[in-house]
Amino acid sequence: MRRLLLSFLLGSSIALSACHEKAPAASSAFALKTSQLTIGKEKVTAEIADTPETMQTGLMYRRTMPDDHGMIFVFPELRRASFWMHNTNLPLDIAYLDRTGRVREIHAATPLDDTPIPSATADMAYALEMNQGWFQKHGLKPGVSVQGLPPFPAAR
Repeated sequence: MRRLLLSFLLGSSIALSACHEKAPAASSAFALKTSQLTIGKEKVTAEIADTPETMQTGLMYRRTMPDDHGMIFVFPELRRASFWMHNTNLPLDIAYLDRTGRVREIHAATPLDDTPIPSATADMAYALEMNQGWFQKHGLKPGVSVQGLPPFPAAR
């Protein structure tokens, strides 16, 4: 029995070591992949929401976010984007981006407000959430390009 238990523990630690080695180098405290974005001249670390689960949860329940951090949502196809602030405690700006990474719209979002915030057009590929006022603080407006975005699925 003891030999069986030792074999199990040894096998488990090897399996865990193998999983650890395959983990992505860049990840957030919430175990999401991250991407280093450049917006105008500003550098940002963005958590990547690119699965139905991460897109649904987004920044819900978080109380703080560093000034130079955000979350990039990668849509599975071009769409009319729409966000709400259900269970989201942070005041945010939501920038809608086209497939080239150009910011097309920026909307202020009120914490815990369930009112939808739709994009004006149906050709959005990404949404970038930043702390409210971040774009204005850095003088960034619609038309600015975002570099370092995860690939848009249709372009893969």
